[in-house]
Amino acid sequence: MHRYDPELLPGVEGPRRRPAVEAADLRFDIESMRRRHAVEDLLDCALIVVIDLVFLLWAEARLPLLDRDGTLVILLAANALIVAGYVKTRLIPRWRARRIAATWSVEERSRFRQAA
Repeated sequence: MHRYDPELLPGVEGPRRRPAVEAADLRFDIESMRRRHAVEDLLDCALIVVIDLVFLLWAEARLPLLDRDGTLVILLAANALIVAGYVKTRLIPRWRARRIAATWSVEERSRFRQAA
């Protein structure tokens, strides 16, 4: 136990009890967030496909002040950025978590599975 020095901590009379911590069941919240992000990803992909189809099917589609080739370069760059953002936010954290979990001992894995 720690010894409290009243000169350093005025008003402290002695050791205090720690507040009770309740365990929360977050499975429902995690699953709902996963579903929501999956829907968001599907909507993003649908928007990309629609924009690409409009560009491909409509011969006059272009950005103002650019020709069709310049618009194609910007469209390809936007698609690449969207895919890179998806990989960065969704896939890389999952891969890192699996890589870290591969270093766990058998005891740590069993404790994690029991908690889940």
